[in-house]
Amino acid sequence: MKEKLGQKIARIQSQAKLEIKKKKNQKKIILGVEKEFLELEAVPVVKGVAVVAVGVVVSVVVALVVLVGEVERKKVRTEVAKIVRK
Repeated sequence: MKEKLGQKIARIQSQAKLEIKKKKNQKKIILGVEKEFLELEAVPVVKGVAVVAVGVVVSVVVALVVLVGEVERKKVRTEVAKIVRK
């Protein structure tokens, strides 16, 4: 891997923050960040690294849940569940 996992996670989180500032439509933000999560999962996974990746997915999604509000919570939770199960 060219980029270390920690660096990639930090980059994804900062991109998510920028997306939140830029876009008004919050559903687009969630979709954009989910694509990044899928990319992150595509990285060859060692047991310890997998746990870190899942933890980050959950923490970023939790941050998004706070912004998106009650209506989207169920959708975000199901997405997290899908990602964690993989």
